[in-house]
Amino acid sequence: MLQVPHDEVATRYGTTRSRVKDLQESAGKFALMVAAFCECLGWSDLDILISKFQVSLESIMLLSPACMLQ
Repeated sequence: MLQVPHDEVATRYGTTRSRVKDLQESAGKFALMVAAFCECLGWSDLDILISKFQVSLESIMLLSPACMLQ
């Protein structure tokens, strides 16, 4: 997954760093809900794929210094 600093994304789209961070967090939460839905339907392959995406979003937020608000 391509990682771009929040500042760069915010500048490119004319928004703030905190809005970009909020959108990233929302995407992670939505991915978690979709994964749970897929699990309920027995769609294990899609569940696994989306769960890995969600974990990837969380790890980017936790580990990347570009994701920390100053």
